[in-house]
Amino acid sequence: SQRLNAWSLKRNGLQSGAVHLTQRRIYIFPTRHGMLFALLLLLLLVGSINYGLGLGFVLTFLLVSMGLVSILHTWRNLAGLWVQPMKAQPVFAGNDAEFDIGLGNKGGLPRYAIGLMQTAPTQTPYTNVPPRQQSSLTLRVPTEKRGWLRAPRFHLFTEYPLGLLHAWTYVHLDTK
Repeated sequence: SQRLNAWSLKRNGLQSGAVHLTQRRIYIFPTRHGMLFALLLLLLLVGSINYGLGLGFVLTFLLVSMGLVSILHTWRNLAGLWVQPMKAQPVFAGNDAEFDIGLGNKGGLPRYAIGLMQTAPTQTPYTNVPPRQQSSLTLRVPTEKRGWLRAPRFHLFTEYPLGLLHAWTYVHLDTK
């Protein structure tokens, strides 16, 4: 995990202005449900081969094709979004600083269930981004001392549509 974070930070450092999420910035990995789904498919395939079940093969390959299509849809839910920093309000030391993160969708497809998570797991906000519109998420960061506070690195993620895959991207905006 630390090696992946270090590699990602070196590859995608501090960005100023708006960030366009291209295919090189989006990572995808199966969730726990996705691993169980793959195991189920393997068991269905072995059972169909062992007993020579034609309908078992149909069901297995139908579910495999649905899983492959869900990879594309999960990736496409993040691809093409624009991430930009918005105005942050001043706060007193000890309160939570709130960084508003704008998500822009210039495409014609709606984007569902986009979540924002920091390194320390807290309550995760989600939003939908309609086609050719913008939406925003709030990144809450606890403050401990006075002075400028730089927004930490966070990641945007989605598990839409089936929850079998987790697609995410790391973003480190130059805002304070």
